[in-house]
Amino acid sequence: MPIIILAIVLIIFYVPPILYSRYGFMKWWFHGVLNWHEPDESPDWFDGCTIHARCKHCGKEICQDSQGNWY
Repeated sequence: MPIIILAIVLIIFYVPPILYSRYGFMKWWFHGVLNWHEPDESPDWFDGCTIHARCKHCGKEICQDSQGNWY
């Protein structure tokens, strides 16, 4: 029984974000509501502190801080 619960939790919480980052699955939730941005293949430029790129879903300019977070 605990294995079934663990499998359900993994499917609900871990699989959708992975599918979003690879294929754009549930883009309306992750990109629209949670404002998760994914960079396109090549970064645009580096200003010494942040890396600037474009979001592959909406084309908006996004930045990556020194801790790896895109905003």
